Amino acid sequence: CQLLRSATPADDVFIHINSNGGRLDTTTQLIQAIHECQGRIYASIEGNCCSAATMIFLTCDQYQLSPYTYFMIHNFSGGMIGKGNEMQSRAEFEKRWFDNMAYSLYKNFLSDVEISEMLRGVDFYMDAKEVHARMTKRNKLARQSVTKKPKAEKVTQEAPNNDNQTDS
Repeated sequence: CQLLRSATPADDVFIHINSNGGRLDTTTQLIQAIHECQGRIYASIEGNCCSAATMIFLTCDQYQLSPYTYFMIHNFSGGMIGKGNEMQSRAEFEKRWFDNMAYSLYKNFLSDVEISEMLRGVDFYMDAKEVHARMTKRNKLARQSVTKKPKAEKVTQEAPNNDNQTDS
């Protein structure tokens, strides 16, 4: 986070992702540091990009995908202890909190219907071609927007083209 926050506009920061996911408290801290970063941030998926790692990826300025990218989006998981009323209050709050976060971060990458399905428990798995196609569509929608685009929607790099491969 310190590296991201201390970057200047002339700096490039590379985040290499190979992660099955992680904690949402750490993820939100990294996302905030990415938003505060003055440099250009590149996210490179070099294997798995699952769960919380997808949120970090979608917040970066530009992206690279390995041919073996494995991308997975799902609803959050966790646990809690406490008195029944406390657990119920916390569960209700966390659902509202995560729903809001999901609609904000996955907007234009997943459709509103897909986000709703994900929040009901559907998992979405994608390879490099599908992630690239969705990022291309997302960027096009961001360019068409008349409002100021958040950093998370300024991605440009091409994904590898595997169309010339033949099956044995």
